[in-house]
Amino acid sequence: VKAGETGDFGKLTFEAAGTYEYTITEEDGKLKGYTYDTEPKTVTITVTDDGEGNLTAKVEGGEGFDADTNTQTITNTYEAKGEITLEGIKILEGRELTSSDVFNFTVKDENSVTVATGASDKNGAITFTKIEYPDVDSVGDHTYTITENSTAIPGVSIDGDAKTVIVTVTDNGDGTLKAEIKSGSDDITFINTYETGSTDVTLHAAKAVEGKDDSTAEFTFTLAAVTTGAPAADPAEITVKAGETGDFGKLTFEAA
Repeated sequence: VKAGETGDFGKLTFEAAGTYEYTITEEDGKLKGYTYDTEPKTVTITVTDDGEGNLTAKVEGGEGFDADTNTQTITNTYEAKGEITLEGIKILEGRELTSSDVFNFTVKDENSVTVATGASDKNGAITFTKIEYPDVDSVGDHTYTITENSTAIPGVSIDGDAKTVIVTVTDNGDGTLKAEIKSGSDDITFINTYETGSTDVTLHAAKAVEGKDDSTAEFTFTLAAVTTGAPAADPAEITVKAGETGDFGKLTFEAA
């Protein structure tokens, strides 16, 4: 018998009055995802003789039995489950990722319910916890929003753009649900930027003269960068009198 249909046993012919008991038992099948009701269902048929040569049969059963049609309904349950694990990429611009750079993420469904969380590793791979689909009611499209949680990593700003992923769930018909990303898989990339502040250094030149006490003599000094890309002072050339100290312009460093 197929689901939703009714099957007929062969006709029972009674030739004598009495009480006759039968059981209807469903065999344990092999269909995946289905639970079988193998508990025997008892049907009692009472046959009476009206004394005029006629036999009459009355059929009775338990739960699920329809006496009007002599039909025993046996209910099976179909269950299917599935899951999906999202993956993402973390990119840090400005410096290399390290093992201490852990970024955390939250996945929410259409009802703003958190269904998964994620974390990145030192290689930039984001691994999320599983999103589970518990039953066939999960079949259909599911839209998820992925956001990056606040980070306490110094100098690193979070990627504030939410990423949207749509997952389609289908029933394989064997007790399993298939979950596939319909759109948005290429969007699960979060880019952070590492930015340093700046630090200032002021160099000084002091003029000492030995052998003569002449406070009117002036001497010129030039501060020149040897390292390529080093910041320049302004002024880089100063004039200092004997016994005094002169200041070069402030050097501002914005990178290590």
